[in-house]
Amino acid sequence: MQKKYEQYKEILKDTYSVKHKISTETENPFYHMHEEFEVCLLLSDHLTCFIDNNSFQVGKNTLLLVNKMNLHFVHQNHPGSLFERYTLYFKPEMIDVSTENTELLKCFYYRPYIDACILPLTEENAEKLISLLNKAITTSENLKGYGEDLYPKLIISEVLLNINLWY
Repeated sequence: MQKKYEQYKEILKDTYSVKHKISTETENPFYHMHEEFEVCLLLSDHLTCFIDNNSFQVGKNTLLLVNKMNLHFVHQNHPGSLFERYTLYFKPEMIDVSTENTELLKCFYYRPYIDACILPLTEENAEKLISLLNKAITTSENLKGYGEDLYPKLIISEVLLNINLWY
């Protein structure tokens, strides 16, 4: 059984990763899972998200919230078209600023309905999230020395705070 599980497991090397990706094909067209949580902001239309045993037709400004138990992948319904997205991977233990009233990881655990991992965003909320993710990208590429251990946590916490407000 362990060997079968390993064939789906993707290993990421850092505590977090944030990227803006544009391609013409699906990066990983097979079911996979990872220990990190994933926030994926889809900026293209005509996509199908496969999460566990379910499939969802999604479009632009859709947010995927994937925890470490979800087998998942995204399929382009029109191969060769542009596939634009932002991806944020982070280890859940990185987020240690939650309080009794504000649990920043709630959107990954609270799943009262079948499509709870899919969150359509308004244009305004998508733009706000893009701004925060771009800030995280710039920080991860340029910040060295003082604050490099704390600043990414603060930005990712702000991302999660907003997602939970919209959830």
